[in-house]
Order: sequence, then C-alpha cells, then structure tokens
Amino acid sequence: MAEAVPPRRWPWVVGLAAALVMGVVIGAAADTGVPASELEAAQQQSSSLRDDLAAAEGELGTLRSQRSAVRARESRQDGREQELDQRAAELDAREAAIGAAEREYEENTIPGTGTFLVGEDIAAGTYRTAGSSECYWARLRGTSGDLDDIIANGFAEGPTTLTIAPSDEAFEVGRCAEWRLR
Repeated sequence: MAEAVPPRRWPWVVGLAAALVMGVVIGAAADTGVPASELEAAQQQSSSLRDDLAAAEGELGTLRSQRSAVRARESRQDGREQELDQRAAELDAREAAIGAAEREYEENTIPGTGTFLVGEDIAAGTYRTAGSSECYWARLRGTSGDLDDIIANGFAEGPTTLTIAPSDEAFEVGRCAEWRLR
C-alpha cells in the first residue's frame, strides 16, 4: 500500500524556525554581551544544519525513487508469477491428456508375440498391423492348444486388418508388428 507523502513544506518551516532562533540568539547575545565569535559559530552551526537538512531531503528523494522502483519490480514479478501459474496449469492439463492417450494406446495395442484373452487382456474389435514376413496370427475359441481351438489363422506378410469377435476366447500372434485397435 502506498504511503502518503507529506507536503514538502516542512523545510521552509524548519528554515523559518532556525531564523527565529537565530534572531532570538542574536538579540539575546546583544543584550547579554555574548561575544561575536560565539554568534558567528552559532550561525555556522545553523548553516551546517541547513546543509545537513538539504542532504537528508536528497536522500529521502532517492529512497522514495528506489521504493517506487521496487514496487514496480514487485508488480512485474506478481504478473510473471501469475503467467507461470497459468502455464503450469496448462502443462498439467496437457500431461493429463497425454497420460490418458498413452493409457488408451496401451489398452488398444496388442504386442507382436503372445496369446491374449479376449475381454481380459484385449478388447474385441477390429485390429490392424503392419505385418512382417513371418507374422502368424490365430483367433481361438479355447486355449487348450488343440487344432480345434483355431477359429481362423494366417500369416500377415504386409498390412493386415482382422476382427476379433467378442465370442473369441483368445488371440495368438507371433513375430508380428504390434496390432492396434481401430
């Protein structure tokens, strides 16, 4: 909060008071017989006090300027802190969105080798792979290893799309690129 700056009339008042005191001192000195050297010393002291007052006023002005500069810097810093808080919130939101996208990617991706249970390890749906020259796949109605468990199978030598039905028990792949749910 800004402090009220007092009117700059007080040096004039101090000067007037010093003049009155000097007048009283001179008048008293004339009446009391104070030596002129003491009067001269009092005048020099008064002049020195005025110089000190002027110097103090200059320092006060400098301090006020410095205080104003500090307040301006604090205001800029507050604005920068608000910008950084907003940026941090934006980054948090982006991180959450990326995390969700990564989880979705992982949940909708079948690695290139293994046997995966439908509804437990993978979701039913249409998947696509880039394939490879040795990529084998099989849709299974069971996991006993019997040939009767194979619903359909084949080799994906290039890009391949296939649908895993909700009624399939498992999906087996070997030496393939990953399969992505479309």
